[in-house]
This record gives sequence, C-alpha cells and structure tokens, in this order.
Amino acid sequence: MNIKKHVHGIRPNELRFLRPKDVAQVLGISRQQLWRMRQSGLFINPVKISASAVGFRSDQLLEWMNNRESVDVEKEKAEQPHPTFS
Repeated sequence: MNIKKHVHGIRPNELRFLRPKDVAQVLGISRQQLWRMRQSGLFINPVKISASAVGFRSDQLLEWMNNRESVDVEKEKAEQPHPTFS
C-alpha cells in the first residue's frame, strides 16, 4: 500500500525534517515509544538539524510507513489462545 495523499502535512515529493514530537503524533505513539523503537532498530535514524535539535526526514518516514505490513485485527484475535479456567 503506497501513501498517495499527504499524511498530517507530509507530502510524498516534499522533503522536510519532522521533529520527534510530530513524528510520534503522526504514528499515534508516545515520544518515549518512538525512541524505544529507534534504540531497538525498529525505526529510522534521526538526523542532526542543529547543535541541539534532531529530526526525521519526511521521505524516510513515508518509506518506513509504506513498508509496514497490514494487520487483520480480527484474525489476530482469533489466533490468540484463549485462557482456560480450571
């Protein structure tokens, strides 16, 4: 699935730097979760924008988002083992 339209102001052919707060908002996660994903190698590397600021390249973020697999929530629920009570 390719993102054709812009997502939260991110257009596919427009290169921008996005601050971590904005990236976390786009992904619907906390900034702490963003950094945990980054530290574990599950997310793209930030770039240094200035001496005290980092950001993420919008093109890399869109590519990362495009490469995520779709999840069938109902199928996952059905595949999870149900607890049994004795």
